[in-house]
This record gives sequence, structure tokens and C-alpha cells, in this order.
Amino acid sequence: MDAQPQRPKGAKRRAPNSNGLAGQSVQHRPGALAPYGALDLGTNNCRLLIARPGLHGLQVVDAFSRIVRLGEGLGLSGTLGD
Repeated sequence: MDAQPQRPKGAKRRAPNSNGLAGQSVQHRPGALAPYGALDLGTNNCRLLIARPGLHGLQVVDAFSRIVRLGEGLGLSGTLGD
């Protein structure tokens, strides 16, 4: 059984790009190159980007951004948030 990934509550979804792939599950298609993923976890924001190599560079498959506020209160407590 293939479980579909769920977007975290509050995560923003990007609109589909011209290749129409945004929102489709990331699965390997015969003859297609494997996708790349990038995760940017900062003190206030978390971003995820999944892209597949194409004829004219990387084409975005899916992406989202979520405010995480890990750095909130860091100056006072000296520790990252939960």
C-alpha cells in the first residue's frame, strides 16, 4: 500500500509550474532521472523543494514553506524552541 505524503498543517503549497508536475506524488518514472531534494531548516522557517532534471535545467516537482520559529526566544533562553 503506497501512503501518500501529507503536507504539514500550515504549510503553503506552491502553484503548479509549466511542466504540470507540482502536486503529483514523487515516483520514479521509467527513463526519468531521479529527483533531487533540498531542505532549508533555519531558525524561523523550513523550506522543502523537490525537483527533477529536465531539458532546460531543474523542474520543480513540489515545494512548500512553513514558519517554524525555532529561534523564537533564543536571545532570552539560549536554547532553540520545540
